[in-house]
Amino acid sequence: MRHMNFKFWRRILAVCVLVLMAVATHAAESSLLLPVHQAQVSYNQNIEYWLDKSNQAELAQAQLAPYVPLNNQVISYSTDAHWFKIKVHSDADFQKNWFLSMRWAPLDLVDVWVVHDKATNYFALGDHRPYTQRMIKSRLPTVPVILEPNENATVYVRVVSTSLILMLGDFWEEDAFYAQEKVNDVLYGLYFGVFIMLSVIFILFGLWLNDRGMLAYSAFVLSFVVNVLAMNGFIGILF
Repeated sequence: MRHMNFKFWRRILAVCVLVLMAVATHAAESSLLLPVHQAQVSYNQNIEYWLDKSNQAELAQAQLAPYVPLNNQVISYSTDAHWFKIKVHSDADFQKNWFLSMRWAPLDLVDVWVVHDKATNYFALGDHRPYTQRMIKSRLPTVPVILEPNENATVYVRVVSTSLILMLGDFWEEDAFYAQEKVNDVLYGLYFGVFIMLSVIFILFGLWLNDRGMLAYSAFVLSFVVNVLAMNGFIGILF
């Protein structure tokens, strides 16, 4: 009898282990995989969306909300609160530091929660908040996501913005992110430098020739530069 009971409980234990493994596998498969040897992973195909028309929902309510896959990353002008959810899984066997970086800078208010099993990290971003308060000093909304070995985590992003919302972005390894930032800064520096030099040339020739048309065109070029600076998140850094 004891031998039969031992076999029975061993089978029950084996079934429980298989069920737990199946649940873990399903959770990993439904999450965005962040491979250990990949420096950049786009989340564009693994993001879910929920619209909070009340503008009052807190994280606890948002976690229970009925999210749907975000098929169109462009959201038109609205004053509602837009919630986004990204589930991630790390296949590293050590602690891995990732940066979640959005590609669209002109967002008024951006709140990010990184929900782990035992802790939740909160970050307040957006161009209506002081740039100095950002943990990661980038022109783009960027937050750290630190994952333990083989960890599953969920990122919730709340965006309230009267401008266009473009929810494109990537997870970056820390070193790769800063390397790409340096390249982008050089390219943008050359881009803006050409237009500023062009504007100065038109100002000088406009004054020399007393040509109001050239002076007006130089003002147009400068306003264009300021607009592009704002659209790409440089205004908060420079001013």
